Amino acid sequence: MENQSSTDNQNTSQIEPAIESSPAPQNSEKPKDSYWVIASVVCTLLLIGGFGWYFFKAKSNQPSPEITNTISSSPTVVPAGGAGKVAYVMKKTIGDVGDIYVSASDGSDKQKLTISGDIETIMNWSPDNTHILAHRYVKKESGPASDYVVVNAQTGVEISVPIIKTGIVQSDFVWTTNSEITYINDDTMYAVTIGGNQRTVWKLPSDIESPTSYYLNKTMDMFVHNIGTESIESMTDAFVYNIKTKQNTQITTGGKVSILGWMGKDILYQQNKSLWRTSIDGKDKKKLVDLGEWNVLRAVISEDGTEFVYFAIPGDTDKSQTLSKLFRYVDTTSKSIELTTLGKDEFVAYLSLSRDARFAAFTPQTHASYNASAQSVSIDMDANTSTKLCDTACYSPVWQN
Repeated sequence: MENQSSTDNQNTSQIEPAIESSPAPQNSEKPKDSYWVIASVVCTLLLIGGFGWYFFKAKSNQPSPEITNTISSSPTVVPAGGAGKVAYVMKKTIGDVGDIYVSASDGSDKQKLTISGDIETIMNWSPDNTHILAHRYVKKESGPASDYVVVNAQTGVEISVPIIKTGIVQSDFVWTTNSEITYINDDTMYAVTIGGNQRTVWKLPSDIESPTSYYLNKTMDMFVHNIGTESIESMTDAFVYNIKTKQNTQITTGGKVSILGWMGKDILYQQNKSLWRTSIDGKDKKKLVDLGEWNVLRAVISEDGTEFVYFAIPGDTDKSQTLSKLFRYVDTTSKSIELTTLGKDEFVAYLSLSRDARFAAFTPQTHASYNASAQSVSIDMDANTSTKLCDTACYSPVWQN
């Protein structure tokens, strides 16, 4: 419009001499000259207007910039309180791999998340619940291979993460941030990002014997450890190693200690047919549960460390006749309550606790036929009711944070 306006001003200045008062025409040639001037001006204006219309239409017909739908990288806001959702692997056939599904605590509102069909188990959710770490099997010409993937909890997109494949992973996978995972492999602590960047964080000093397993605390500055096989009779005493100070503190005596995890800033362990809670220096101990002949194989502890659910079997019972049980311990009542009794030869392969500590989800399996007809179960521990999360084989239920 500015260009057109300036042109109009120029044209106006060109015709002004033609319309100024002038002597009366002396002959017929003068009017003709005036007509030609006027006609030229009119044609010029029409030409300018035509070009202006053409460029306006051309511009209006240009395609608008493409708008793409993108998923925000900001964390998904998870409402405070409540059980949240539970993720699990629903398998195509018994003992086979499958896909991740997410549902409510009773199995309703089920949503399929992945489509690859090669997920084997779920590890855990990221702190903001936007991603899920899972383990998968990838069939190759040389045989099946396994790796780890981070799954976007909104889109189901799988991203491979470079977990060290050699040796044995000796700890749980811990999300230190919403995009970084820490774990210990061959006595070395690694941190890997969703983007695939991996770095060495720490290595066990040579003067400390390699633990069978590490139990990392939330702040990642210390871990509790010991040495031994699955049998509690072969396990040593427990130690707490402070990564910053490099101090390794023995917190139990007498050996035969089965470490079960962190209860807030304290440690939960089994020794002498009892469950104990101790401070990190081993000075403040408290007996929580008299187990009698029961032997605890697995436990999961609430976020605030005030309660836990554990799976136990009779210590001297033949496996084929074992009637294992699931218990709940609440710190405020100092009582252990039986939740359910499993069938003969059944054991709890996976166990997870909801963020409000009201629901426990687990996968019952058998020694005789591993992975056979396993259907994960969700227990409402307050209402004392249970429900199957799926109608077919499904494994490794894990609750949101």
